Amino acid sequence: MKLFLQLFIVFLPFSLFCQTLNQIFNLELSDGQGSPIAYASVYVEGDQIYLTNEEGKCGFIFQSASDFVKISISHVAYESMDTCLQFIPRAHKITLNNRTLETVEIIKTRLNSFTSVDGATQLSRGFVELIPSATGSSNFTMALKTLPGVQTSYDFSSGFVVRGGDLDQNQVLIDNVYLYNLNHIGGLFPIVNNEILKSVNFYNGPIPSHLGGRISSFTVLETRTPNLQYRSTKIRIGLLDADFTLDIPIIKNKLSFFTSNRLVHFMPFLLASDILYKSNVVTSSVNLGFYDSYNKLIYQANDKLNFKILFYKNQDYYLLKENGNNNSEEKSRNNWGNTAINLASIYQVSNKLSIKNCLYFTRYSRLGEIEQLKNITGKVDSIINFSSTSGFINDFTLQSNLEYIIPKGKAVAGIHLLNREIIPSKFIAKNSSGTTLNFDKLHLNEYGLFAHFYKNITKNLQMDGGLRTILSKGNGFKYFNFEPRANLVYKIKNHLSSNLAFTKTTQSVFQAGGGLTGINDEYWFQVNEKIKPQIAYIYSSGFNYTAPEFTVKSIIFYKDMYRLLDAQIGILPSYYVSYDEVLKGISKEVRGHSYGFEFNMTRQMNNFFTSMSYTYSRSLRKHAEIFDGKPFPSMFDRPHVLNWMCQYVLNSNWSLSANFLFQSGMRYSKPIGYFHDLSNTPIPIYTERNNGQLIPYHRLDLGAMRKWTSKRGNKKQLWLNIINAYNRKNVSYIFPEYEQDRFSIKKVTLLPFFPTIAYSIEF
Repeated sequence: MKLFLQLFIVFLPFSLFCQTLNQIFNLELSDGQGSPIAYASVYVEGDQIYLTNEEGKCGFIFQSASDFVKISISHVAYESMDTCLQFIPRAHKITLNNRTLETVEIIKTRLNSFTSVDGATQLSRGFVELIPSATGSSNFTMALKTLPGVQTSYDFSSGFVVRGGDLDQNQVLIDNVYLYNLNHIGGLFPIVNNEILKSVNFYNGPIPSHLGGRISSFTVLETRTPNLQYRSTKIRIGLLDADFTLDIPIIKNKLSFFTSNRLVHFMPFLLASDILYKSNVVTSSVNLGFYDSYNKLIYQANDKLNFKILFYKNQDYYLLKENGNNNSEEKSRNNWGNTAINLASIYQVSNKLSIKNCLYFTRYSRLGEIEQLKNITGKVDSIINFSSTSGFINDFTLQSNLEYIIPKGKAVAGIHLLNREIIPSKFIAKNSSGTTLNFDKLHLNEYGLFAHFYKNITKNLQMDGGLRTILSKGNGFKYFNFEPRANLVYKIKNHLSSNLAFTKTTQSVFQAGGGLTGINDEYWFQVNEKIKPQIAYIYSSGFNYTAPEFTVKSIIFYKDMYRLLDAQIGILPSYYVSYDEVLKGISKEVRGHSYGFEFNMTRQMNNFFTSMSYTYSRSLRKHAEIFDGKPFPSMFDRPHVLNWMCQYVLNSNWSLSANFLFQSGMRYSKPIGYFHDLSNTPIPIYTERNNGQLIPYHRLDLGAMRKWTSKRGNKKQLWLNIINAYNRKNVSYIFPEYEQDRFSIKKVTLLPFFPTIAYSIEF
């Protein structure tokens, strides 16, 4: 920590006072008939967002030693376009023909960073690419964890916690389709390959009205549009995984197909796991892996109508065989995965009105089995015990959006219809008695209406806000909720602005998580006659200083949460054997609140980008029947989180990156003692909730990336990453353990010093 502070003090003056060149750009947008395109969004890389006026014009100052600036243009009536402007003393005129923008080759770009878009923090694909990861491949969740207000849960986890919430309170969508599980192999790999991403939009307040179903955050993954003109192929081979990507036009300017497929091929690190080395097992073998496949088809029917079809599938498998000293063998088998389908049509009625209709299907399923065999003569003699648990979630969703350009802004309205069915668990146990227990299938229908608008009230005042209404209905229950959202931005000076935001959101599906591990298992439930929707009220206010080369953002927030679920101490949902026991084992309508301060500073120059984020927050829970109604900290009450990230481009081929993370230790319930029951099993005694805290977590990751083009024109990339560079022994998670009739808390470390390498070629 001392070394980090010294390095930060040394580098800070350079990042603050290095000078670049002010350049003035005047931009004018018009269509093929010469008519101006009003209120188009112009995203300037490393700067901010501008809107063209009624004459299709906008101007901005850009600070760089380069003669080029990268911009992105989007409008409701046109396809988005990325291009470069060269600094010359005249206005830049761009004509958008036939409502289709062809991609212009990027001549020269600056470092990729994140910007704010409609209340979201937008991470570019290039920014995600430069964050070091344990697999050598890009990981969007690692990039999210560099943002203020976002905490990591544990090593090798794609899960994250936002502003004092829980793991299941964050919704990730791929092209607007829900994803319930974010982890490949316990979180070592994200379930989304970076090759398919166009950008990552992160919302934690304010939240637009078309998003709903979670009470902490939304991460919207926008995927690449298949190229209608040019074919490309890319192969990436890493130390642990590999992927293949193909973009191929079938009918030029009409029909195109994009696919990206990934699988794991080498997992030697498992042999060094603390769990295997320290277990009382004579011999063991592990077989695990995953695959994911992303496929997208686009059909451009005419200038006004296009269709998109998305099919995404991922699957994990895990098999552990253990041969013990007592002539027994145990097999543990798990399979889990997501399936997502999206059928969408976009119809451009006029230059001001567009209609988007989408039909989504998503399925999450899991299966786990444990089988104990008696082995006396080398052959299976008898089955000592066998148990199996399985469950699934099926979502069918129809959403229709209308987007209309209004004077000095735009308005969005639509409907949201959802049909969901869940089987939380089907449990089968075969032993001397034999038993089979099934949870009832839970059904839910949701009917939603939403409207949202974005408008420039005055030259210095911008406002967006809306309303979402949701009716949740099933057998024996009906819940109705209003969800107002509002965001007010006032420009104080040229680069200084303040904002005030409010969001109400509800959640109808959740995990009955808990226990001592800090890992929510995948035991999903939804609202029913006994469990009501969770509700959150999110308030935030802050100041933003945004100059072309330097930004400072500070936010204070308060979040009030109602009807949270809270599991009994030391009891995991998988221990329950009936639905009634689950309802008894969780405390309904626990009150929660969190508050804190977030600070972020970025500095971007010619070839150097740095960002420092600090968050101070508290997360508390309260229930009348838990410890006399006294407030107690949540499992993820980690007051201090510091993240420092920097990226440096050495030349046109090489770039370096570093990411340092520090956060307070995770909370857990610490027993004051134990007693033995009639079977001599030690039972822990608790007097307080989450009264223990692990040691602070900190880690330094280093990365290097090389990009070059071969003589044949093939684009190549090489990643070299070092995770946990100084080999910090962080506690990844904990679990209760019984040894010699005694109860103890076992702490597990999973991520040591870990170098990785990956290589890709695109042709």
